[in-house]
Amino acid sequence: MGRHYILDGHRPVPCDDFMAWGTFMDKVDGRRVGETSVGDIWVSTVFLGLDHRYGNGPPMLFETMAFIDDESLSCDRYSTWEQAETGHALVVQAAHQQMTLVSLAATLMIETIASRSAT
Repeated sequence: MGRHYILDGHRPVPCDDFMAWGTFMDKVDGRRVGETSVGDIWVSTVFLGLDHRYGNGPPMLFETMAFIDDESLSCDRYSTWEQAETGHALVVQAAHQQMTLVSLAATLMIETIASRSAT
């Protein structure tokens, strides 16, 4: 089986016709599973169209990446649209938690500086 896939709805199907695959991949609509910004963190989950698994197992066709200022923070891959939706939600949740921790740390730092300045 080839490494190229297209989507039939949300279901990946092998595609041995390179021109058909290229035409499908040229369209952005329908390939994005999710896109979420959490503060400075941008989370994107997409259908890759190529099997990114090397070795045995189901094809890895979807990818979630998190970025800050074009720098990659994480990368996770999945076999199905449903797994990709779940993975996207988990990375977004982790981004919210990270932003909460940053906010708490900043608040603590400001309070510490303010209390030292008051004495």
